[in-house]
Amino acid sequence: MEGNHALPHCTNYDGMLPHLDYFSYRNADQSWTIVPSVIDFHDISYVVGGEASYVLDGRTVIVRKGDLLYIPPGTCREAQLTQLQRFEVYAMNFHLQDMDGGLIDRLPFQMVAPIGIHPELIAQLKSLSTSWLLQETGFRLIVRAYMELIIGKLMGLAVHKNPVSVADVRIRQIIEYITEHYNQPIPLDELAKLVHLSPSYLSVLFHRSMGMKLSHYINIIRVNHAESLLKNNMCNVTEASENCGFCDVYYFSRMFTQIKGYNPKSIIGKRHRIQV
Repeated sequence: MEGNHALPHCTNYDGMLPHLDYFSYRNADQSWTIVPSVIDFHDISYVVGGEASYVLDGRTVIVRKGDLLYIPPGTCREAQLTQLQRFEVYAMNFHLQDMDGGLIDRLPFQMVAPIGIHPELIAQLKSLSTSWLLQETGFRLIVRAYMELIIGKLMGLAVHKNPVSVADVRIRQIIEYITEHYNQPIPLDELAKLVHLSPSYLSVLFHRSMGMKLSHYINIIRVNHAESLLKNNMCNVTEASENCGFCDVYYFSRMFTQIKGYNPKSIIGKRHRIQV
């Protein structure tokens, strides 16, 4: 795609702390421009209407309705409208720190990603805007929480290609059931009856909505719970397997390693080293 940069090396962003400097919803007319300047912040813009032309480090990028635009710190940017129609965009300018206070200078976004229009994401941006403008006691905590939620959603959508939301009420019902019953057997037939579908159609619908097989989703939920139990010294590997719905500890270990990239026994070893 025109204007895309290569993604940076994979990093764990779970501990990042966003600090919002500026937020706006723009419904701009033809007079709107951004004068050329080098920015020292992250700029994320979600276009919900119209079209604009950005020049980023000398490269022209056209953004349209449904596009996510990411401009990292150190970029020279300028912009103007390309059409007579109005340009609607949600824009966030912010800094990022890691848990040690160091600055994070890059997020794993392409420069432009066509993510589409998502009402749930727009609703979260509107809530962020309200908290930012109202500035009630504790508003920075609320703003930071919304920013983490929104950036996480955008990463799932633009980077990992995950759905930003689950629109089908039947799939939501299945997800809620799995969350509440992950430690029990969950037969496909039982899930299908729950939402009045055939097992084969439920499998197809779930894969279409979530981007993965139903069985793999169940294993992810179970493995994540097991990891939490092990890290918090609440059980051994066999007990974690049983408590999270696995009937075979060897199958559990294989699935855990496949999903997490390391063996569950390594958590036990790490706990012992810390205790010593």
